[in-house]
Amino acid sequence: MRQIKNTSVSQVPSPNKSNNNETISQRLLKESGYIKNRNITSYKNIKLILKGVYVNHNKIYILMRIDNNSNINYDVNAYKFYITNDKGIATSEQTIDVNIVNLTPDSKVIPKGKMTSFLCSINFL
Repeated sequence: MRQIKNTSVSQVPSPNKSNNNETISQRLLKESGYIKNRNITSYKNIKLILKGVYVNHNKIYILMRIDNNSNINYDVNAYKFYITNDKGIATSEQTIDVNIVNLTPDSKVIPKGKMTSFLCSINFL
């Protein structure tokens, strides 16, 4: 994970925390990401690519890109993150749901034939 430099965040005027979160989100969406390999999962003609994971104070920012290579638009009902343990020797599996604090941009449609970058911010557990 990469640490977001606090100097550039402090230069931006932020009267409240949600505005500061939006400023960081907008700045990170302009990043190209630093993860370059083994970061792709796909289902049918949809690819999800992890571009970067960033940390600032007690928030984790996850930069991703969705490629819709199909001929139809996909409507998004919800985004969901969860943490799960490695199965290993144990037969039981535990999962913890993680609440998304902010999603930028908050798009409900993945357009056909397009690439869409988005950023999710979550709180530390």
